[in-house]
Amino acid sequence: MLKLSLPAYVVWNGFSFTFRISVPIDLRQAIGKTEIQVGLKTADRKVAKNQALILAGHVKNLFLEIREMKTMKIPVSKKVEEFLKNRIPHKTSKQAMVEGISELTSAIDRLNKNVTESKPVQPVVMIEKKRSILLSEAIKRYSKFQKSKKKWSPGTQYKNERYLNLLVKVIGDVAVNSITNTMLDEFHEALKIPSANGDIRSDPTVFEIMVKVSGLFKYLIHYSEDTGYTKANPVDTYKFGGKPQPDEPKEPFTIDDLQALFTSNEYVYDRFKHSYRFWIPIIALYSGCRVNEISQLYCSDVITDENLMWLDINGWHAGKYHRITKSEEKPKDKRVKNAQSARLVPMHPILRKLGFYQYVNDMKEQGNIRAFSELKYDPKTGYGSTVSTWFGYYKKQCGILSKTKTFHCFRKNFTDNLVALKVPPNVSDDTLGWKKKGGSVMLDHYASKMHVKDLAPYVTKVKYEGLDLSHLLKSKFARKQKKV
Repeated sequence: MLKLSLPAYVVWNGFSFTFRISVPIDLRQAIGKTEIQVGLKTADRKVAKNQALILAGHVKNLFLEIREMKTMKIPVSKKVEEFLKNRIPHKTSKQAMVEGISELTSAIDRLNKNVTESKPVQPVVMIEKKRSILLSEAIKRYSKFQKSKKKWSPGTQYKNERYLNLLVKVIGDVAVNSITNTMLDEFHEALKIPSANGDIRSDPTVFEIMVKVSGLFKYLIHYSEDTGYTKANPVDTYKFGGKPQPDEPKEPFTIDDLQALFTSNEYVYDRFKHSYRFWIPIIALYSGCRVNEISQLYCSDVITDENLMWLDINGWHAGKYHRITKSEEKPKDKRVKNAQSARLVPMHPILRKLGFYQYVNDMKEQGNIRAFSELKYDPKTGYGSTVSTWFGYYKKQCGILSKTKTFHCFRKNFTDNLVALKVPPNVSDDTLGWKKKGGSVMLDHYASKMHVKDLAPYVTKVKYEGLDLSHLLKSKFARKQKKV
């Protein structure tokens, strides 16, 4: 059963749920707090969500009301009490919220008292020499700019916007010129706070988010005339620790993990309903291909010639279609991670023995364009998200509970195998779709990829000691190997 999703301002403290919401920058001096915390005194997700939604609506209205005050003589504390008395349905909820909100109302009362004893004042605001745009507007412009330059795919755009909007949730929708290093410190710490279901972001994820925030500020600086941003990049002076290796998992699956995955009841008793669940994990383990690269394969991407079979990985990146083979076809639903990802990957003998080429040929004869036609395309994430979601549940079912072990670990297994075989660097680069080693821009641009025939002998040697897949030959998805 899926857990009820919770708003970002509902946090689990280990015993019960707490309501937490950040006070906007321009109101912090007036209210005397950087955030509001209210103990909801319940461990029930549904009750906590209902209470928090009511409270969030009220508190946000309260922020708006304070901004509209000209003399700040309005008795806000009374309005809070009236709201809690008349609008919250459960007595226990009222009591909990009244206790939790008392600090806020008392702070506002103190503010009212100070103001009435002096001359009327205007609400506290950040005074800037040049008016800058709000953070939310900056994110919209930045995303639109990246999309117009074809630097972001729909999936990348979705991910970047989701991460950048976390900044708005934590520090508020403030003018970009008012953002300080202290505020980034608060944001960085907030990223480490466990979510309502207890999940904690990994260090590489936190680092990735901060890099994306830095990219936003680089845009603001470059277009300062339009954005009004006149400061340096605050992320540049902040230390986030060592840079993690992008795209590569920290650990592979152990041999016990692999045995658990491929000797499950689904594999042994051939219980998979969908072909992709049978084939894609095997292909990933013996090719090192990424989940979306496999999921989007067209039947025409599985090629055979002179007793050699291979996968043609191709797709769009940064507004250009990348393909090694000569073809005029440019399907709109295919993408690659970068230009180097377009490559030809030799088919391992295991895949040939299981009859993957024959399976794909059957799909083609049935009128299917794609190898795994049951997968649906998502404009933001491609075809691979369905596989990743399913695999997340499947690996737990197989007893693999580590959150760091994901589908991408198959790629790490394959990579480690090539390292153990001591294959030349250019073989690994061309098989896995990496940039050429050596750091030379000229090398990256002019060096051609190795021919698939030259890569095949190395891929053929990849094996996993102790892993027996002979039982898969009896699967309804396997095919008898034919001579080609």
